[in-house]
This record gives sequence, C-alpha cells and structure tokens, in this order.
Amino acid sequence: MILSNLHTHTIFSDGKDTPEKMVEVALARGFWALGFSDHAFSPNYAEGSMPPERFEAYKDEIRRLKLKYFGRIRIYLGIENESLYPFPSDGLDYVIGSVHDVPIEGGVNACVDATKLAFHEGADYLGGDTLKLVELYYQTLANMIRTQRPDIVGHFDLPTKLNEKNDLFDMRSKRYQKAVMPALDALAAEGLILEINTGAMGRGLRSDPYPAPWILRECLKRGVRVTVSSDAHSADMLDFEFDEMEYLLRGLGYTETWQLTNGGFTAVPIE
Repeated sequence: MILSNLHTHTIFSDGKDTPEKMVEVALARGFWALGFSDHAFSPNYAEGSMPPERFEAYKDEIRRLKLKYFGRIRIYLGIENESLYPFPSDGLDYVIGSVHDVPIEGGVNACVDATKLAFHEGADYLGGDTLKLVELYYQTLANMIRTQRPDIVGHFDLPTKLNEKNDLFDMRSKRYQKAVMPALDALAAEGLILEINTGAMGRGLRSDPYPAPWILRECLKRGVRVTVSSDAHSADMLDFEFDEMEYLLRGLGYTETWQLTNGGFTAVPIE
C-alpha cells in the first residue's frame, strides 16, 4: 500500500485543515511519511496562495511538527510553486512545480483550471481557439520543467480538469496528443518525477487521475519515474483512491513508485 503523500495543502494556503490535523489523520491511517506543499504566493491567486509574510511561519510550523512527531512519522517541508512566480527552494525538502496560469502575449495570464468561463476568456485572446490555449499550456510546462527543474511535476494534464465531457477541446484529437509530447519529452530528458494526482477525482471532476492513462503509458516507455499523491486540501483526502492507483499502475506495467525518504527519493516496489 502507498502510505505517504507529498502533495497537501493546509490553512497556510487554500487548505481546510491545520498541518497538525493532517499529521494526526495520516498517523491514524498508518502513514509512514507526509509532505506539506502549500501554494507559494501568486498574485493571480492571492486569496488561495500563501502570502509571502507567512512563509517563515509555515516553515517554522512544519519544522515544529517534524520534531514533535519524530519517530512516529516522517514529515517533509515542501512547496508547490506556480511556474510564473517560483519561490526560492532554500531550506525545503522538495518542490512541486506546477502550471496553473498560461502567459499570453500582451501581459495576459489565462487560468486553465478555475472555471470553463475563465478558460474560454483565455482562449478569446487566441481567436477563441481553446486548443491553442492548451498548446501554450504544454509549452509553458515544458519550459518550466527545463528551466526550474522541480523535484516533482504537478498535475501534468491540468487543462483536462474541466473537460471530462470533452466539450472544451477534443482530447481524442491528434492535435491535442501532439501538444502533450514536448512537455513529456522534457520531463523524461530532465529525469524529474511525475505525480499521479487523484485530486480532481476526489472533487468529482475527473474519472481518471492526472495524467490520463494514455500519458502514463507514454511515460513508462520513456522511463519516467512516478509518485502518487492526492493533492489533498483536507485531511480526509490524504489517501484518496491510492489503492486504485496501485491497481492502475500494475495494469499499465509499472513495478515501483518513488517516495521521499531521509535519503532522498527512493524506489518503492508496488506490492
């Protein structure tokens, strides 16, 4: 069983629970490790990201919990960086790199995961071409992978979050699949870890994790390392569908996931 999670959010950004409650629930569920990755500050998401003045308090609280629960659970201090506004990683155990906002010419940033209306508003700057916005997303993701090199790449195919019915753009099209490949190739070339994220499933928005199974097959071909997370914004989501993700990975041909230990990222066999 997968009993660790590195993608979590607390009251320091847009989560519902305190870090300590997250730890208590993780212990009750038999976790051996828990990582915190609250959203670094983004002016485009000021109400849901961590204000810069709270960053030191966040780090102090996670370090306090590391000491308090030493010997019972391994606690790691991380952050989820927005690609346009990355925080420095000094003193952190790991960084998740994500793209939520896509820069468009003229200083406009289009959010790809807020609402369908916001998605269409972003595409309006591109002549209403929603797939063009998706192509720009993957170009931005590939650039973030190459230039920032986070430890973990977050929710790889995020633009599909609101597209379960295939009504924003055609996920079956060759154009969409072609758009994915440069970011996938950059991920493989840089040797970064890809998260398999069940967060949108937990919100009832997707029936598959990020990334979709066909992308996971392409990752396996390229030798991309993977880890499983739930992008938990509350303690009850800490291990959402983790058993199902192990089943999915075994079916695709994966034999291991990568988990953070005190010695760094380590391969753990899928049982």
